[in-house]
Amino acid sequence: MAGELHDEIADAFVDILEGLKITAYKWGPRNINPLCAVVQLPEIHRVEPDEAEDHVGSRDWRLKYPIYFYAELTEKPQLVQANLLKQTVRFIDAVDDLETGADGLTLNDLCTDVKVTQCVPFVEPREGQKRDLIGYEATASVLTFK
Repeated sequence: MAGELHDEIADAFVDILEGLKITAYKWGPRNINPLCAVVQLPEIHRVEPDEAEDHVGSRDWRLKYPIYFYAELTEKPQLVQANLLKQTVRFIDAVDDLETGADGLTLNDLCTDVKVTQCVPFVEPREGQKRDLIGYEATASVLTFK
């Protein structure tokens, strides 16, 4: 599988986030400006050599993209957390609402299925900074065939 497909899928996630007016980065930048989201490198899962692929004549590619939503805790932490939750849920809804084309593909015709499967909250202390980062690590699971 060409590395370009992984890039195109990440770009499609960035496009969804930017369409929701969320600052988005592909792969991990050196610096971020919260409230934002970062689409990280995907996990790649394949079937074992002694297992059958899902479709005859094709190869299964199961990709899991970690997408981190970051916010900075300010003097109004409840407001920040409510906004972070709202933006994360908007992304989940946007992925759920993706149209399936006539060929059965979705996410810009790049995959067979895509779903945000989990969102785990986190706090990230920042040494030397007044404010910690909080966020969600969302997992976007993608199924595609080659």
